[in-house]
Amino acid sequence: MSSALVVVDVQNHFCPGESLAVKDGHEVVEGINAIRDSSEFSHVVFTRDWHPQDHVSFARNHPNQPEFSTKLVNGLPQTLWPVHCEEGTVGAGFHEDLDVRDSDFIYSKGTSRDWEEYSAFGNSAMGKFTTFAEELRNRGISKLYVCGLATDYCVCETAIDGANQGFSVVLLEDLTRGIAPDTTDKAKARMRGAGVEIQTVDKLA
Repeated sequence: MSSALVVVDVQNHFCPGESLAVKDGHEVVEGINAIRDSSEFSHVVFTRDWHPQDHVSFARNHPNQPEFSTKLVNGLPQTLWPVHCEEGTVGAGFHEDLDVRDSDFIYSKGTSRDWEEYSAFGNSAMGKFTTFAEELRNRGISKLYVCGLATDYCVCETAIDGANQGFSVVLLEDLTRGIAPDTTDKAKARMRGAGVEIQTVDKLA
């Protein structure tokens, strides 16, 4: 069984001082760098938000709708966020201290203007799926160790969708940070319910 370390969205705009900062988000970088060469992982995967300027999640694209408000889009509730991780911008880049190498697999998500993709696997509520699962299987990957930002959004949705797609999924909870304690706790409960194993880095073989 081939395993991958899946690092979710450790990008500049999700780190302190930026447009959609996750509290203490930068703290995961050192730990991720420390484990990436573990013999447990045959692959290292980095996902990233990579939005077009007219992305549906940006509040600026919805006149008279404030940031962090909710609006029905395509029949589903859509949180309207500050502009973040526009493709090709510095804000969409990985944190400067994150050890990303040419041999790593980088997967861009949220590239369609018309729907949200918290999960690297797509938007299951809309029946929109990406090629992520296929890309992993083509590399012989069957087990995912998921970490990154933010626990209660993109990390959670990627982990749950991975489990639903038939992958064995482990959340490395000490290498994640969430937006808020209550939503982070709810996200962990959802992940457990989907069959995601939750552990800390010291439990790695």
